[in-house]
Amino acid sequence: MPVSYSAAHNSLRNSLINASNSDDIADICRVAAYSRSLVLNKYIDLDPNCEAYEFAIVLFPHLTLDWFKQNGRSSTQIQRIRESIVARYEELFKTTSQPSPARPSAPQPQAPPPGRVRRRFAAPIGPPTPSAPKQIPNDIHSYLDTPPLPSLEGKTVLQYWSAEKPTQPDLAEMALTYCSAPSTSVDGERMSSQTFREQMSLGAWSDAPFFDLDVAEGIIEQHASSLRGVSGR
Repeated sequence: MPVSYSAAHNSLRNSLINASNSDDIADICRVAAYSRSLVLNKYIDLDPNCEAYEFAIVLFPHLTLDWFKQNGRSSTQIQRIRESIVARYEELFKTTSQPSPARPSAPQPQAPPPGRVRRRFAAPIGPPTPSAPKQIPNDIHSYLDTPPLPSLEGKTVLQYWSAEKPTQPDLAEMALTYCSAPSTSVDGERMSSQTFREQMSLGAWSDAPFFDLDVAEGIIEQHASSLRGVSGR
């Protein structure tokens, strides 16, 4: 899963940095740990080029944007992720109108207890303790502003969002799309060259007598993932 990939990268990076700063190992090992952390950073920096990894983490309801804050992402990076996922949601998944979040009303002062004599040492009556914000169903902004869940109560993330479909159809559809995206063992550099080879192969086949471009277009359109958007939108 994408979240496992990113979590493993961050955990390994932290371990390498701790090792490079440790006085308990030989200097040559510290240098080696530091050099490997630099190499790992190169691959971590490729994550923003694949929005599926970041979006999947955000759509884990027990992680959300808070996960990036805990793993060293800057406020600028987190804001970029937020804007990107909102834009993709509104472009591809939002189908229903969503109400604007209601503003909480100001607490009303409580009347003093009946009776002519007040207790001398009675505790002053203050405003009620604010409760944690509750998410507005099927609202991406409210979801991002709500603290992450403590746990999924034994469910997988796919089971959680499947159960949320009746009340959060659009948000659940997006979550199920991104959280079910398979991981790949192909690194970013090989992925780019692999895509280039596939494009070259398709170009070479286009002139072959057995190649029907209309059939190819039909197959691509039929199996196109919603991650690529809807044609013409």
